[in-house]
Amino acid sequence: IIFPGAILGIVGNIQGSRILVEQIFEPPILPLNAPLSPLRTNDLKIFIACGPFTANENIDYQPLNALIEKIKVERPNFTILLGPFIAEDQPQIKSNSDSKFDEIFDNFINKLETTSCKFILVPSLKDIIFEPVFPQYQYQPQIKKDEFKSKINHTSNPT
Repeated sequence: IIFPGAILGIVGNIQGSRILVEQIFEPPILPLNAPLSPLRTNDLKIFIACGPFTANENIDYQPLNALIEKIKVERPNFTILLGPFIAEDQPQIKSNSDSKFDEIFDNFINKLETTSCKFILVPSLKDIIFEPVFPQYQYQPQIKKDEFKSKINHTSNPT
C-alpha cells in the first residue's frame, strides 16, 4: 500500500522533472518481538516531575530537595525529570550573568546522586545550559561517581 510518507524503493527513468516508475519495492513487514518477561505493573513505580526545580528567591533547589526526599521514601524504579533544570527566567540567573551554569547543573546532578533511583533527564527550551533550538541535543555533564553514571540517562527534546 502506498501512502504519503511510505518508505519505498523504485526502479524507473527520469524524464525532465518526472520519474516514470517501472517497479516498486516495499520493505518487508517485520514481526513484532514478544516481551522478554511479563511486566507486573504493581512492581513498577515511576515518578515524573517537571521543572523549574528552583524557587524564584534562590537557586538552592528547594523543590528538588523535597522531591528527592519523596523519592527516598517511595523508592520508584525510575524518575523522569523534565526541564528546565536551570531556568533562564529565574530572577537570580537573569541578574547574574557571571554564573557558572555548568557548576550549578553539577550541583543539581550531585543532589540526584544521593538516591538509589535511576533518572531520565529531558531538557527544556527554557534551560540556560542548553541551546535554545529545537530539537535539543542531549546534555552530557561530567558525572564524578562511576556508580552513578549508569543511573542517569540524558535524552534529547523531543525524546
